[in-house]
Amino acid sequence: MKKVTGPGGGLLQPLDCNPSDIALHSDDEADHREGEWAKHGGYMQFKKRKLLAQFDEAADKILPEAAEEFRSNIFHGIAVHVNGHTDPSADEIKRIMMLHGGQFHLYYNRQTTGFIIASILPYTKIVQLKAKQVVKPEWISESLRAGKLLPWKDFELYPLGARGAQPQPELQPKEPKRRSSKGAFPAAISDNNPDHHPIAHKAGDPNYLNQYYARSRLHHLSLWKVEAKQLVERLQEEHDGTFPGVERLLAHFGARHDPRSSPRSVIMHIDFDCFFVSVGLLSRPHLAGKPVACCHGKSGHGKMATAGQHDQPFNSKSEVASCNYEARKKGLKNGMYLGPAKQLCPELVTIPYEFEEYKRISTIFYQVVAGYTLHIEAISCDEMLVDCTQIIRDIFVSPEEFAGFLRQEIFDASGGCHASAGLSHNPLLARLATKKAKPNGHLFLEEDQVSAFLVDIPIRDLPGVGYSAMEKFHQLNAKTCGDLSKIPLSELKTVFGQKIGQKLHNYARGMDDRGVFNHTTRKSVSAEINYGMRMTQFDEFKTFFEELSREVETRLHTARVRGQTLTLKLLLRHPDAPVEPEKFMGCGHCTSVNKSVSLVQPTDSAEVIAREGVSLFRKLAIDVKEVCIH
Repeated sequence: MKKVTGPGGGLLQPLDCNPSDIALHSDDEADHREGEWAKHGGYMQFKKRKLLAQFDEAADKILPEAAEEFRSNIFHGIAVHVNGHTDPSADEIKRIMMLHGGQFHLYYNRQTTGFIIASILPYTKIVQLKAKQVVKPEWISESLRAGKLLPWKDFELYPLGARGAQPQPELQPKEPKRRSSKGAFPAAISDNNPDHHPIAHKAGDPNYLNQYYARSRLHHLSLWKVEAKQLVERLQEEHDGTFPGVERLLAHFGARHDPRSSPRSVIMHIDFDCFFVSVGLLSRPHLAGKPVACCHGKSGHGKMATAGQHDQPFNSKSEVASCNYEARKKGLKNGMYLGPAKQLCPELVTIPYEFEEYKRISTIFYQVVAGYTLHIEAISCDEMLVDCTQIIRDIFVSPEEFAGFLRQEIFDASGGCHASAGLSHNPLLARLATKKAKPNGHLFLEEDQVSAFLVDIPIRDLPGVGYSAMEKFHQLNAKTCGDLSKIPLSELKTVFGQKIGQKLHNYARGMDDRGVFNHTTRKSVSAEINYGMRMTQFDEFKTFFEELSREVETRLHTARVRGQTLTLKLLLRHPDAPVEPEKFMGCGHCTSVNKSVSLVQPTDSAEVIAREGVSLFRKLAIDVKEVCIH
């Protein structure tokens, strides 16, 4: 007699059948047996139902025996399937589900299994599960520790990239392979399914550029700036002449006839507070009040590029894109590496990027402000300048009243993101006032307050003042705008040049003759890659540069411009730099080489850009192994 056994070795039978009905031997009897299983949806369906019933029975048995503090409904409505080795183990996760309201599926069911728990997956399985929720086992243990169900997205095994886009997971092998002594890096994993792109590890691999930009914060910021300007232009073109925000403002404050003279001009600079983190916390309210940073890394442990070395504690070179004010109190800053950040604040919580959500909140931001005026200059996805002179004159509200009302509307419309605002009579002072107003505040700087306000403002807070300029100011022994105002104009022009010297002289006195203009002419359109550059052959460079040229073509079309001067910027490994930099797959210490060519006529053609760019590279006669490209 043939026996059909389950994982526990017991005989599996349909619940309403006798053993004699299915334990048959002949072919005819086998057909009869298949008919009996068909009543229950087939053998595997019956087996899955049987296992679920056994799970429920076991749960009913152990729940009364467990102490109250060891049981809950944290995982109520959650069904999980464990794939491969995990910590906690599959058996432990099964018991956790029993004690805390969840379901455990020994076999994955596409319709009913909500989450797959895994520590690592082969690429073929990643493709098969492209739209499924695959999370690390830490989601279970950390939720249990927290006493509540934590957001599963914080524990994704392979992030799916921008929501709605084709998933492009980044494989994380247990031991990352290192670049060989010849500079070669393992080729991308192949995929026989033409509908899916292979995972690209380095420049030159198929689809590397798309995957790189899908995860690049700076790329999205650049793209959103263009899109924000285009949104403002579209709102201006399609405007029907009504401003619902002004109507709400009038209804709130009532009709006024203030005899006092209104300010001659009121420019508002409005900016979200720690935008990426603020948006991330909308779906993670349990992290409110905790130090949080947004970045690609999680642990603060970095991958060492030298073969034979293990990951080092607090050595991560993942850059902190945004951190909240709780983290800043610990000494963290935007732009610092995650490793040092974790040293300063071991309890720091990291959250992943959510590019589609940032775009959604940004659109809401611009639409709310456009409900009051279309005198808007888009600066970035989370920042703008607004000329609100006419609103204040027409309704007789004070700048402070208008800023407070608008900020509350932005907070409500975004679902809980704070924005701070600075107001004054020109864009420079409005920007500086915003810095003083942060976090979650607004400040109106009147003309008779400007001199006293500027005295202690750090020079580094002035627009356009970067590292190079600060080095020169250090030599001039100038740190604040008060110090800057004492430097003769002639000396500033000598050190910084005629134009910049005059601008700095004016800035130190609060002078800025710029208005609020959304229509600005693009001076350049570019694309750059500074990660994963591990090419060994010229043909690899040529293929990659053609792909990069198509990206530039797309950006030119988006900006609706053409270019006539093509500049190739290469970062070359510095002679004193190691073959592999400290940051895994990064560029490390480099020298810069630029070469330009003027085209016969303006172009937005990828073919022309690629041809001329490759020609420039050939003229430079540079070893392709030493190159990072901009």
